[in-house]
Amino acid sequence: MKKVLSCILVMSFAVFMAACEQPSSGSDSENSTASEQAAAASTIKPATKDETKLSPNTVVFKDTQWDSTNMYVYYWAKDKTMISWPGQLMDKVSGEEKTYTYDLPDGVEYIIFNIDTKQTRDISFDGSVQRFQNTSEIDVDKSYYVESMDGVSVKTNEIGGSSEQIVDVDKLKEIEVDDTFDVQVTNKEIKKDYYDTINKYGKDALTFEIQNNSGKTVSDLDMYVVAYNADNVIMPIKTKKFKANNIDFLIYSFGSEENVSIDTGETENLAVRFSQGDIVGVRCIINSYVADGKTYENSSAKEWLSKVIKS
Repeated sequence: MKKVLSCILVMSFAVFMAACEQPSSGSDSENSTASEQAAAASTIKPATKDETKLSPNTVVFKDTQWDSTNMYVYYWAKDKTMISWPGQLMDKVSGEEKTYTYDLPDGVEYIIFNIDTKQTRDISFDGSVQRFQNTSEIDVDKSYYVESMDGVSVKTNEIGGSSEQIVDVDKLKEIEVDDTFDVQVTNKEIKKDYYDTINKYGKDALTFEIQNNSGKTVSDLDMYVVAYNADNVIMPIKTKKFKANNIDFLIYSFGSEENVSIDTGETENLAVRFSQGDIVGVRCIINSYVADGKTYENSSAKEWLSKVIKS
């Protein structure tokens, strides 16, 4: 009986050991590989829209400062208007708050993101940066600075920015009053809401009355203009009609590209759309004109130019 029981115990132990050696549903090596793959998968970062490669003309804008429900992008090229203000309505990016996208046409060199009443500075666009966001900083024209979505500063088109220089208003007035040039600005005004509709440069206007006493029909007028605020600090004049004569001091030239022609003894009234901002006054003087194919220059304008900054 003991022998039979011993045999049974030996056989049971052998069966138990054989069962332990049978392969499971997955080998150790297979289970290890699966675990490693699961761990690796858990470290893969899902792609976001900011990481998705954009087509060359696509821009994305995240509004971090304005209470936006819609966003527009205004765009143009140098000396070429491509769209009316405020521009094209951008598409909202699904699942991302206050983030918008738009595919620009070919040839765009500058862009402005805006909600009509607020806008960014003029952004130089070459496709090297496509994802933008506004910052809390604004320039003297109350336009918001921008940066890339990863916080890198973005190149903007420097239309202005306070020089922190003080204009010598009294001296310029004195030169203008004593000016004997035969073509003169006889009146100038800042007119609020002069235009019915707003565009990139607002609704305000600078108006000029120009008198021609030269005895000749004149054209290609060139006029120096400087603007200032209530503290007589020189300010930028934001309008495409003006060309910077000296960007450091924000002195501008105006007229030569407008093809203004005035008969002798006549007065011409000009209105230029601009964004007034903090500007309270302007000083100006005719620099030159063209008549009979010859350019006539005003010597008083050179003195005026040299006296703009208060010493």
